[in-house]
Amino acid sequence: MLSALADHVCARCKPELPRTHCKASVGHRPSWKLWQTAVAFALLAPWQTPASAEPGAPTNSIEFAQALQIAVENSPQLQAQGHSIRAVQAMRQSAGEWPDPVLRAGVDNLPVSGNDRGRLTADTMTMRRIAISQEITGSEKLDARRRRLDGEIQREHQNRRVQIAALQRETALAWIDTFFSDQQRRVLATQRAEATLAVDAAIAAYRAGRNTQADVALAQSAVATIDDRAIQADRQGQVAQAQLARWIGRMANPETRGGLPAWATSVPADDQGVELHPAVLALDAQIATALADRDLASAAKRPDWTWEIGLGQRGGDKANLFSIAVSIPLPVATSRRQDLDIAARVAQIDQWVAQRAELIRSHIAERQTLRAEWSSHRDRLRLLDNRLLPLARERTTATLNSYRSGTVSLVSVVDARRNEIDIAMQRLDIEREQARTWAQLRYLLPDGSASQYTNTERAK
Repeated sequence: MLSALADHVCARCKPELPRTHCKASVGHRPSWKLWQTAVAFALLAPWQTPASAEPGAPTNSIEFAQALQIAVENSPQLQAQGHSIRAVQAMRQSAGEWPDPVLRAGVDNLPVSGNDRGRLTADTMTMRRIAISQEITGSEKLDARRRRLDGEIQREHQNRRVQIAALQRETALAWIDTFFSDQQRRVLATQRAEATLAVDAAIAAYRAGRNTQADVALAQSAVATIDDRAIQADRQGQVAQAQLARWIGRMANPETRGGLPAWATSVPADDQGVELHPAVLALDAQIATALADRDLASAAKRPDWTWEIGLGQRGGDKANLFSIAVSIPLPVATSRRQDLDIAARVAQIDQWVAQRAELIRSHIAERQTLRAEWSSHRDRLRLLDNRLLPLARERTTATLNSYRSGTVSLVSVVDARRNEIDIAMQRLDIEREQARTWAQLRYLLPDGSASQYTNTERAK
C-alpha cells in the first residue's frame, strides 16, 4: 500500500539517494499532505507476532515435544546408564546363590626318601585323596545381599530418571531460546521492511523539498538500529541452535516449529510431591543399600560353615578311607573388625539421610524461588499487555495524527514508533524468561510436568 501511494505521489521520482534531485519537471510538485500520509503509513504499520509455524517449514524444524523425545532417544549417557542397570540386574540374579563347591585332589604322605621314594602304594600311610567342600552361606547374608542389589537397581533407575529430567531441561531451555530468537528475528525483519519504506518516503519528501536531510538521516538511523538488533538476535539464535543440536544430536542448525507447550501457562502452587522427585528417590535407594550393608556387617559376626567330604585311596590290599569335616571361622576380634564395619555402615546411613534432608530443602527453596520469578514474569506480561503496549500504540497513533496535521515533526513520530518496538521486544524477552523459568521448575517436578496438579497457578 505504501509503495503504491509513493508512486502516486511522485511517479517519476525514483528515491535512491537523499541528495539526488527529482528528474521530474520543475512544475511537478506533489501534495505535502500525500507525502505526510506516505510517511505516516510507513511508521504506522502495526507490530505483529508472526505465526509460529509457516507452510513449507524447513525439514530441520522441530517441535518442543519432539525435541525432548529425540534428546532422550539419542543420548549416549542414557544408553550407558541402561547398560549399568542390566549389569546390576544380572548380579542380583546370582546374589541369592551359595558359592560354588570346591573340588580338592591330592596325595597324602608320599615318601620322598628311602627305598619307597616316590611310590604311591609302598607305604601304608600314602593315600590318594579326593574331596569336595561347600560353603553354607547364612540366609540372613543372602537376603542382605539381595536387598543391597535391589537398592542399587532402584538407585540406577532413579539416577536414570534424574538424567532424563536434566536432559529434557537443557533441551527445553535450548528449544525455548531458539524459538524466541526466531520470533525476534521475524519481528525485526518485519520492522525493518516497514522502516525501509519509511526511508523511501522520507527521501521522496526530501526531493520534493518538503523534508530536510536531517529527517532522512533520522529514518535511516532507525533502520540501522534495527539492523544492529538483528545482528544480536542472529548471534543469540546461532548459539541457541548450537545448544539445541548438541542435545538432539540429529540435525545441524535446527529451527523450531509450533508454539510453547500448554504446560508453560501453569506452575504448582505448593511443594507437594517434592519427596517423589527421582533425585530424592535415588537417595532413598542409597539409604536402603546402606541399610543392607549394615545388615551384612552384622551378619559377619555369624560366620559361614564349610562342610567337606572326602575319600582316601591306598594301594594294594589296604583299606580305603572316608572323611568328613566342617570348618567354622572364629570371630575372636569382633571389636576390631565387625563392630567397626557396622559403625562405618551406620555412619554412611546417617550421611545419606542428612543429604536427603538437604536435597529436599534445596528443592523446596528452588521451587519457591522459581515460582516467584515465574509470577513476576506473569505480572509484567499482564502489565505490558494491558497497559504499556496499548499506551505505546496510542502514543504512536496520536503522534502520527499530529504529524499529519503538521503540529509535530518526524522526530516525534520516529521516537514514538521506536518506543513501541522497544516495548514489544521487551515483551518477547520477558516471555522467554518466563518460559525458561517454567522449564527449570519443570525439572523439579516428580514427573516433569505441572499438568498432574489440580492446585495450580495459571497465567491470566
